[in-house]
Amino acid sequence: MISPIGDPGSPFRLHADMVLESIIRPSLPELEVQRADEFGGPEMISDKMIEAITTCELAVADLSFLNPNVFYEVGLRHMSEKPVIHICSEGTKLPFDTYGVGTIFFDVLNYHSHLAARKKIKEAASKVLATGYKVSNPVTQARGSMALAKSADPRDVLMSNLLKEVEELKREIRSESREARRRSRVSDLLAASANSDVPSWVQLSKPAWSIDTPDKRWPTRKTDPELAPKKPDEPSD
Repeated sequence: MISPIGDPGSPFRLHADMVLESIIRPSLPELEVQRADEFGGPEMISDKMIEAITTCELAVADLSFLNPNVFYEVGLRHMSEKPVIHICSEGTKLPFDTYGVGTIFFDVLNYHSHLAARKKIKEAASKVLATGYKVSNPVTQARGSMALAKSADPRDVLMSNLLKEVEELKREIRSESREARRRSRVSDLLAASANSDVPSWVQLSKPAWSIDTPDKRWPTRKTDPELAPKKPDEPSD
């Protein structure tokens, strides 16, 4: 079990214990589940733990809290090309592309969510432990692309080029999606301002677009990336 742990009694430890005892162990009764603190202190990543991460039959990684150690250990697991099931608290914004690596989300405070997560983890474990299952994660995909690019077979080279184009399209789509979300937030702010006392000095000082409103209550100017309200200096008496 790859998990954020924290000190005894801390919110991180309470979360980790709840996930381990109420979700993971009931999901995988036929497996011996071990967590990092059983290999030594939670602050150190021991040789024994690294060996377990890279050689165990199955790993489950809780990405909640975006813990750096957890992502380091997940990276080791990906490098080993062995199966790992990703789980995460609902509402967490994962900082990397999980395309092809499904994540099971749960609400740690909701028992029914625990039951649903157990079912999904059990199904995922059955799938990845089946004979003939081929692990797919960002590392295996990159290694596959590199092997195709180095191949002398024209068909492999063509496939490599197509994969690069697909990745480029995915990056463009993600970029456009982020831009659409930014514009949506601005629209929400402007709509909310119509029914509230928004000071006339509020300005949109970033991103690189300007928005005109019918009543001109929100003056805008073109400049760089974020919304940063600024109040101009008021004249002294």
